[in-house]
Amino acid sequence: MTIMSNHPIKTNPNMPKAAKWLSYLGSVPFVISSLAVFFLASDPFLSGLFRATLIGYGAVILSFLGGIRWGTALSRSDSSGQNWEMVLSILPPFFGWICVLVPNPAAALLLLSCCYAWQVFIDMRATRRAELPIWFGHMRIQLTILAITCLLFGAISLL
Repeated sequence: MTIMSNHPIKTNPNMPKAAKWLSYLGSVPFVISSLAVFFLASDPFLSGLFRATLIGYGAVILSFLGGIRWGTALSRSDSSGQNWEMVLSILPPFFGWICVLVPNPAAALLLLSCCYAWQVFIDMRATRRAELPIWFGHMRIQLTILAITCLLFGAISLL
């Protein structure tokens, strides 16, 4: 039992080194793109390129998070719970796709920020239920704060 879960942990509570490195390296495109949008605002071409990169990468990673939900759905034994988890798993890629199509880049970045906040809520619920390892919940909070900060920084720099 842990502070974040009222169920015993099913997996090793320590974050595997590969998960740690790969996850944090995966945040680098968020940081680079948001800084480039801000610092290259005077260059329409480069600013537009990095703005599209920030929105596109945000949508791709949101889809990846939906894939994690699909994986937890596959491990469920109850069909009603499994069906609900599968529905939750397709929402992130759907909303990521919507964000890519939004014509206003600042609005797309704000919508992506909201999607990340919603997704971390769903992932923390799964962590509390011991459907995901406890280290995953801690990592998701940190990476979500970083991603939302970068997305909001990108959105603010466009206003």
